[in-house]
Amino acid sequence: MMNEHTAKAFDVDLQELARMVAEMGGIAEKQIADSIDALAKRDGERAKRVVAADATIDALQQLREDDDPSVQAEACIALQTLQSKGSLPSGIAFLSSQK
Repeated sequence: MMNEHTAKAFDVDLQELARMVAEMGGIAEKQIADSIDALAKRDGERAKRVVAADATIDALQQLREDDDPSVQAEACIALQTLQSKGSLPSGIAFLSSQK
């Protein structure tokens, strides 16, 4: 049987995972809306931004899934690079320092 500390740590991890999945879902939802809008308006630049923003979800997924600190560091660097280019959606910057 799990001790109380282990159970609490598991709950915290589970809450963090749920928060991150919800955040990634919100980003994906925005990307879908933006891609439909870009297509409808034939806006090639916006379509390119949507494609570039996919790297955000990839980096967040990698950050969450991999326990290897060097892979996590690479994901954080990718997120910071996206942020510096203005490609990181607002509200995501704090995630790069989470893990």
